[in-house]
Amino acid sequence: MTTSSGESLSGIEQQLEQQIRNLLADEGAIHTPSMPLRKLDEPEVGALRLVSWLYALYRESGKSALQFVSQSGNVRIEPNEEVVSTLRTYFHHHLTDSAEDQATRLRAEAWFDDAREGHPEDSDAAWLKYARRLLDESEELLVRLIEHVRTLESAGMSEVYAQQWRWFKGTSISTWQADRLVAEIADTIGLEGLDATKFRKRHFSDWQRGLRQLTHGVDPERHLRLLIQSDLIEYSQNLPAPLTGDDVMDAMGLPPGPQVGRVLVEIQRLHRASDGTLDRVELLRSAADALGLPLMATLPDEQP
Repeated sequence: MTTSSGESLSGIEQQLEQQIRNLLADEGAIHTPSMPLRKLDEPEVGALRLVSWLYALYRESGKSALQFVSQSGNVRIEPNEEVVSTLRTYFHHHLTDSAEDQATRLRAEAWFDDAREGHPEDSDAAWLKYARRLLDESEELLVRLIEHVRTLESAGMSEVYAQQWRWFKGTSISTWQADRLVAEIADTIGLEGLDATKFRKRHFSDWQRGLRQLTHGVDPERHLRLLIQSDLIEYSQNLPAPLTGDDVMDAMGLPPGPQVGRVLVEIQRLHRASDGTLDRVELLRSAADALGLPLMATLPDEQP
């Protein structure tokens, strides 16, 4: 395999880009991944670089446009996308003993076994086979997409697809866009320090489904903001109070037992009722008053 192989794939991708932009009347519909396809002559480095480049194309810079165009014809990008996603996870993440990670490992290793065609594992010849398989399959997919787009253009469908694209684009959301909105809205409602990526992973599929169900005339971005805000408010209302059973026993001189549990329940109620505005000492004092329990003369947070 030579560097020209990467140039060939990149050239086909750029040709597809222009075809899609013309069809959808949108110069920003799709972009070439920012990382150039270089060093493909170096077997292992080339294969790893190719996986990263294809992942960026399928999942980031070209995700929405490729999904939109492929769904209108008999061209499925999912098999290629799934292979690339599996290999990226295998190469770039720590895989644990969890069922999900083990399934990823098995899929990747099965793909390696088939692609290297009997060459010794981890040999230069095997890495060349991995890269060649990825290049061939990706080039075949992109060429089929180009042919499909040309068919749509020749049928005079450009204006119709441009209108449909504008709606599809407005109701699509990338992970980085969602992370940005989560962080922005979290700061607005006082949830500074929230792990936006972790929160997005928990709710992303629901937000996508909500956007897809919108009717024309509804502002997609405003609706997405409302969805995220609703989930963040629910999250904030269920945040645990910043006190443990040990804190309660130390502050009230209680032994382990049901009474500690009752105090924690009251503290959690007060925490929610105050929208998290009460600090630890205020929560302890309010809970003690409500349950008629004594407090130590000096609470932990009040010690000099």
